[in-house]
Amino acid sequence: MARTMAKSTTRASKAKPDAPSRLDMWRGQIKRAKAKRDLLIPQWQLNVDYRRGLPFEGVSDEDRIAVNVDWSLTKAKQARLFSQVPQVILEPKHPSLASAVPVFSKVLNDTLTTAKVGVAIDECLPDCINAAGVGAVIVSYESLTDTVQMPVPDLSTIPPDQVQQLIASGQVPMKEVERVRDKRFTVQRIDPTRFLYPVEFTGSDFDDANWLGRSDRLKTADAQNLFKLSDEQVEEATDNKNPVINPLNRDANMTQGSDTDYIGFDEIFYKRHAYHADEKSYCSFHHLVFVNGIDDPVIDEPWKGQKLDPKGGYLGARKTPIRVLTLTYISGQAIPPSDSAIGRPQVDEIIKARSQMTLQRENSLPLRWYDVLRVDPAILDSIQRGTYEGMIPMMGNGAQAIGEVARANYPREDFDFQRVAQSDLQASWSLGPNQSGNFASGARSASEANIIEQATQTEMGYQRARVSAFFVGIAEVMAGLVALYGDFDVPEVGQDGQQRLAAWDRTTINQGMVFSILADSTVLLDASQRMTRIGQFYNIAGPSGFVDVQPILREMASLATLDPDLVIRAPQP
Repeated sequence: MARTMAKSTTRASKAKPDAPSRLDMWRGQIKRAKAKRDLLIPQWQLNVDYRRGLPFEGVSDEDRIAVNVDWSLTKAKQARLFSQVPQVILEPKHPSLASAVPVFSKVLNDTLTTAKVGVAIDECLPDCINAAGVGAVIVSYESLTDTVQMPVPDLSTIPPDQVQQLIASGQVPMKEVERVRDKRFTVQRIDPTRFLYPVEFTGSDFDDANWLGRSDRLKTADAQNLFKLSDEQVEEATDNKNPVINPLNRDANMTQGSDTDYIGFDEIFYKRHAYHADEKSYCSFHHLVFVNGIDDPVIDEPWKGQKLDPKGGYLGARKTPIRVLTLTYISGQAIPPSDSAIGRPQVDEIIKARSQMTLQRENSLPLRWYDVLRVDPAILDSIQRGTYEGMIPMMGNGAQAIGEVARANYPREDFDFQRVAQSDLQASWSLGPNQSGNFASGARSASEANIIEQATQTEMGYQRARVSAFFVGIAEVMAGLVALYGDFDVPEVGQDGQQRLAAWDRTTINQGMVFSILADSTVLLDASQRMTRIGQFYNIAGPSGFVDVQPILREMASLATLDPDLVIRAPQP
């Protein structure tokens, strides 16, 4: 017996310790993600301070000139990357879905506009360019519901007279169901200081990350409706003593109204196949929400942006609802430095040079000397009482009685150093003077200007393509949510059109489409630029006979502020 117990003890000593639970594992992941993010926030704060024109952290006795270069460069680059919301173009993967394209395309583009996708991207771009080098949004569907009593059997299959008898007799079994009173689709920016991603992820495509999330806070009523919190959970979670802080704006670290309670939470979406061995799909996501002050997660379920397809796979969105934008990639670093961070040494050098210029002007003031042996005492007394310009007394100086002390000139090479720093800064931003709306100094030939513009457009086109892919990714997720929860207001297309539209399943329509946008459609062109492009196309393709020129002429007339109905007519036979 003793020998048997000894063997049992030995086996127990070699046994592996208990693995942490799934929820403890996720709490640890979130904690590590926050720790890594907190290391980056001080640099992000500095980038925003430079753009706000507050580069100096303390007060100095010396005059310092704050040259706000980041402000103009950020605005110029943002305008060249995204200045209008493009139209999403749908192409059916199968000819049978061609009839669905006009309807679904209109619903999707209208939903994106209502969800304020343009506002979200406008807010994300400064995050990428200036603050953090990364921007993120969350695409979501939200609804306000109430509970109503509904009959258990389907009364539509029962004759109306029998339905009335059942209702009058009170024999119809009822059940409580949720009724949607209002709903909305939203695209909201995630502050970089609240964005969560795996610390081990080092790729350039965040769709490859096993999970993404955010740590944020909502007003109590919004959180209660969004997370379906009970009154007891609200009492545990609400804490209005902590201020609502935006770390990127250190001047606004204050409570946003003492009479409003907020609920903080951590929300993540993870790929189920990476953490659930029984999952048989690579595109399924799990939704997990931890609310501050509540031990158990308030949401721990498959993401409702997807539904299991009885035929196999999932319906709805096939990408994570958190979309991430970066404009470049540093090897082994998921979040690259922003343009402001890369150009910081040059900006500091320009600020230092401008400050030295100011100090030199203040210290190199006009100064005169006078010979005390040659100047009359009465005149000397008047000079010494003067309030303008200083005078230095001297004992004899040849034939002159009064003269000017030579002033120190500012070295000319210092201006050259400033121009070099300015050129280096523009190179790091991929923006020259012309691209920023300024005149370039020095003589330049037309050929050289075209070469420079082509090189700039190539690099800027690469970053513009990343912004376009970011927008298309948002549209794909929104299309999945619209397929599950959207309303299709079908226009009057006649009986034949209705029959064609009824042939496709709205819950799967997004998976049968290819999403894209026109090239450079994220950049707003003025009337003259668009007229030039249309004119070039018309001159090349118009004479071919394969183009309907009337729509082209109508748009050209509109751009020329003419009424197309008055000036455009069909040609005489």
